[in-house]
Order: sequence, then C-alpha cells, then structure tokens
Amino acid sequence: MIVKTHMTFNSISILSIKYFTTVFDSFSFSQFLIFYCASIIGSIFPDIDEKNSYISRKIPIISIITSSLLKHKTYTHYLFLPVGIFVFSFYFIEDLGIKISLMGFAVGILLHDMGDMFTMNGIRGFLYPFFPNTNIVLLPCFLRFTTNGMVEYIVLACFSVINFALIFLVGTAFYEV
Repeated sequence: MIVKTHMTFNSISILSIKYFTTVFDSFSFSQFLIFYCASIIGSIFPDIDEKNSYISRKIPIISIITSSLLKHKTYTHYLFLPVGIFVFSFYFIEDLGIKISLMGFAVGILLHDMGDMFTMNGIRGFLYPFFPNTNIVLLPCFLRFTTNGMVEYIVLACFSVINFALIFLVGTAFYEV
C-alpha cells in the first residue's frame, strides 16, 4: 500500500478508542489526539526499511541504515513488534501520555500490517517465529489489489470518507462530554 492508503486505513484506530476508554478511567480529547497521531506515525513506520518509503524519502539516512540491516517486510512487519510494544507500554510504562502514545503507535503498526495483507503479496512471516514462511493475507486472491493500482485508489477514497466520518463522530462524542 502507498503511504496515503496506510494513513487513511488507520481510521480504524479510532474504533479502538472504545477499548482504551475502558482500560483508562477517562480518555480526554487531548489524549485521543495523542493516541490518533501516534497511530498515524505507527501506520507509516513499518515501511522504514524500504528505500522508497515516505519516511526514507524525507530522512534518507534512515533508509541507508535500516535497508542495510533489514530486508523489507521482515521484522517491522511481524506481529511480535506491535504486540511487544503494546505489552511493554501496558505493564512497564507509568506515564499516561507515553503509555497512550506507545499504544497508539502499536495500533498503527498493526493496522499497517493489516493493510498490507489486503495487497496481492500479503506478508510472509507475519506470525514469525511460529510460522516464518507462511504468507498471510486477509482476502481471497480475486479481492486483493496491487500497490499503487486503480483499486487501491478506490480503497483510499473510501477510507478517506470513513476517516472524516469517524473523526466527526468521535469529536462530537468528546464535545458532548
């Protein structure tokens, strides 16, 4: 997926707010914004090991370092990364702002991975180390799309509309409180 699609697909992270409002006694609008911004950053983070990724084009030194150490769609696309960040932040971080940021970042990474599972290639090794050679996809082949293809732009448009609707709904919910 292209960066715009990953970022708009991240609108699903807003739906996880219901869970976080039960974990934390209260969830203010500013905490929601921290969570959402962290999830957007998390949604583009896994492609940090790709030379042509958004982050690597903006900060080329990152591409040089990460692409020399990591092969694309390996460790940054494995399930243990967002789960590890989530567990670490939940059990070991006391500061609420940092905890919310890390949890949002982890949700963003997970949604990035889910988005990649809608593409033709999916993610090989997502369940590493348990099934390192299994290719994980979320849709049958005829429903998957190629990166930067026409279908992806249709998906991008649909999630853009969903994104604005969810932000409006969540924003009004905080406003009513």
